[in-house]
Amino acid sequence: MQEYKVQFIVYPENSENCVGCRMCVDSCPNYALSAKLNGNILKIYLNIEDCYGCGVCVDVCPFDVLRIVRRDEVREFKIEKDI
Repeated sequence: MQEYKVQFIVYPENSENCVGCRMCVDSCPNYALSAKLNGNILKIYLNIEDCYGCGVCVDVCPFDVLRIVRRDEVREFKIEKDI
């Protein structure tokens, strides 16, 4: 098991609220979040290695999609939005 210096990470608690605005992706100071468009499906990914749990993405999301959780609680980060 890998040991992380940072104990907290971002997690999509309310992914159904996501409208695909990408404010979270654009605001991440560590570029831990990325988005890819495949046809009409927008997928938002998290690079767990790069997330420091700073909460900037949580603060800028106007739709209350993200929250900060303990790193060991995250099993999968998945946001898929049909736009």
